Amino acid sequence: MSDTPTKRITKLKAVRPELTSHTIVMPEKDLAAYQRHCKAFFDDCRPKTNMETHLTQTLADLSWRLNRIRVVESNLLTLVFAGPSGSTDPANPQALPAAAMAKAFREQGRALDNVGRYAERLSIRFSQAVKQLHEIQADRLTRERIDQQTLQKHKDAGTLRNPMKRGFVF
Repeated sequence: MSDTPTKRITKLKAVRPELTSHTIVMPEKDLAAYQRHCKAFFDDCRPKTNMETHLTQTLADLSWRLNRIRVVESNLLTLVFAGPSGSTDPANPQALPAAAMAKAFREQGRALDNVGRYAERLSIRFSQAVKQLHEIQADRLTRERIDQQTLQKHKDAGTLRNPMKRGFVF
C-alpha cells in the first residue's frame, strides 16, 4: 500500500533547537544526522559566548544546506540521465526518494539554475560567518589574555587583595 501525502507528512519529525528559534522538520533519519552534524560543529568551534554559539549554529545550518543542495543537484542530473520517463531501478529502494526529489526539481522551471544560485548564496554566507566567528573568537582570546596578564601583574606586585583575609564572608 502506498503512502498518502498525509501519511508521509506524519512520518516527519520536528525539533526546535535550544540555540535557535526556528523549527526543523525532516524525516527522523535525517534529523538524527542533522543533530550529529551540528554537534560536530560545536565540538570543533567550542563556542563560549552567545554570539559564538549563534555563529556556530549558523555555520552548521549553512553547511547542512550546502550539502543537501549538492545532493539535489546530483539527483537532478541523475534523473536527466535516466531518460524522459525518469525511471530508476526498482530493486534499489534508496534510489526512489532521490529520484522523487530530483523529479520535483526538474518539473519546476529553471531548477538547476536556481539550485546553483542558491548554493552560491549559501557559500558566501558561510564564508562570512566563518570570518565573523574567527574575529569574535580572536577578540575574546585577546581579552582573556589581557585579563590574565593584569591578574598576574597584581599577584606579582602583591596588590591583589583577598577579601577573605579581612574577615569578609560570602
